[in-house]
Amino acid sequence: MRLSAAQCKHAFGGRWERGITSGSTLTTDHRPPTTENRLPPLPPTKIIDFSFDKRARLIRKRWLMSSPVAVIDVGSNSIKLLVAGIGADQQLEPLFAETIETRISAGISMDLPHLCEQALEAGCKTVAELVHLAREYAPREIAIVATSAVRDALNGQDFIDCVFEQTGIQLRVLSGGEEATYIGQGLACDRALAGTEDFIQVDIGGGSLELIRFQQAKIQQVLSLRLGSVRLTERFVIDREGPISKNVETPINAYVHAELSQSNFKF
Repeated sequence: MRLSAAQCKHAFGGRWERGITSGSTLTTDHRPPTTENRLPPLPPTKIIDFSFDKRARLIRKRWLMSSPVAVIDVGSNSIKLLVAGIGADQQLEPLFAETIETRISAGISMDLPHLCEQALEAGCKTVAELVHLAREYAPREIAIVATSAVRDALNGQDFIDCVFEQTGIQLRVLSGGEEATYIGQGLACDRALAGTEDFIQVDIGGGSLELIRFQQAKIQQVLSLRLGSVRLTERFVIDREGPISKNVETPINAYVHAELSQSNFKF
């Protein structure tokens, strides 16, 4: 399972209390959940079969991992939740994940970008819903972070204030460099990429594009550019229902190539 930028912030940002990174080695204790944060017990008459009972397997998994954390990533197109912890094998293990399409970035390509009232309210409502879902897993901490749409909006603080009012949690806005770095750290814990050492990852979001260059399985360079799909669509595409014509594709390619050539990213 590939993790988003924000979802790796607490998994690899050095802020675990009982599950922290130390170089490339993950360390954690294995104390069982406390009475306050363990999942509700099954009815006493129910036979627990860890092979077939989904809820029982979840309880068993919960006992084997360190106290989990929850991260909510407010992106330009969608808002994501991941609840995860460090498993008995010292690997990041997801307990629950949810993605809700919101597209709060409408209008992001304007000279004075701002979040419209409808997008702001819908985004805050979605974050509150995901916080409610996260709390069902009794996480040790819930972190909320935002990327390009909130980062670039002139009224981004209004969104931050709205989230705090509805959840009591302070949202943190990631810089472009932080976003790219956390994407890279997410790739570093993707078991599907084990053994892959030298490559470039291109992550296209709604508001921005992130480039991450790996050498010998380590991040060497990161870059964030304002080349997200929503931003380019609003700037170049008039008919957004039909296919992209050659007359639209050509200026998009020219613009993207110019932006990449002016960057200092080493391909």
